[in-house]
Amino acid sequence: MFIFRYIKTLINIYLLYIQPILGMFLIGIGLWGFYAPDEGTCTNLNIELCAVSAIDVLKPAIFVFLGIITVAGWYFTELQPKLRGGQVYEGKTGVKPEDFVK
Repeated sequence: MFIFRYIKTLINIYLLYIQPILGMFLIGIGLWGFYAPDEGTCTNLNIELCAVSAIDVLKPAIFVFLGIITVAGWYFTELQPKLRGGQVYEGKTGVKPEDFVK
């Protein structure tokens, strides 16, 4: 029984603290990849004349995208319910079972 509480505590710590840090790290690495010049691809003195391959643009973009998805997922699944005090929105529809009976 104690092990289950310990595992639940570790999962809560991951979801509340480590997941947003991981997302911000991915965003930072992606932005660094966009703006840091790569010595292997740039041999000219002028940075505008350097050839850039598609993978050099896609790799940082994927890191930024995954970071944004991680932080947004953390916000909507963990932080927002905590800020609302644990209240979960239950959607109410106007459709009743009697409406389907002819």
